[in-house]
Amino acid sequence: MSDSVIITEDIDKIKNTSAVEHLRYLYFDESSFIDNKYIHQDGYLAVNVKWRYPMLNKNVYDNEEVYEYLIAIFWEKASEIAKAFGYTNCHSYGRSGGWVIPYIMSDKTKYNYLKATSDENISNVILQERFQSFASYIEKLWTLINSQAKAIETRKQLEKLQERIEAL
Repeated sequence: MSDSVIITEDIDKIKNTSAVEHLRYLYFDESSFIDNKYIHQDGYLAVNVKWRYPMLNKNVYDNEEVYEYLIAIFWEKASEIAKAFGYTNCHSYGRSGGWVIPYIMSDKTKYNYLKATSDENISNVILQERFQSFASYIEKLWTLINSQAKAIETRKQLEKLQERIEAL
C-alpha cells in the first residue's frame, strides 16, 4: 500500500472534524497512549523491573554480594536516567519495590508521580511520550544487567560491568 493511499484513508476518516482535530489525528495518533504494562495498580506511570529469580552464574564467587551490587548499579544508573529526562529522580515502588517510578518534587517533602491519563491535550501527550522514552531506557538497562548477571564469576568481572554501565 502506498503512502498516498494511507493519507487519503486517514483524511476520509476525519473529514468531519476541525482543523486542530485533523492535526491531532494525523500527528498525535493513538500510539502516544501509554501501554498498560506501564501503569501501576495505583494508576501511576512506572516500569516493572521485578527480579523474582536472579539467574546468577553457578560459579559466582558470592551470590548475595553480586546480587546486591547489581541492584545498586541499576538504581544508580536509573537515577541518572530519570534526571536526564527532567525528573527530580526515581525510586522503587510497590509492595516488593519492583517498580521504577519517576517523580518531580514540588517542595522538599511532596513527591509528584505521573498519573496515567487519557486526556489528549498536548501537554499530557508530551508527558506520556517523555515517560515512554524514559521507560525504554530503564528496560534496556534492566535487560543489560539481567543478561550480564549470568556471566559474572569474579569480583573483577562485576567491577568491569559497573564501569561499562557508568559509561553509558
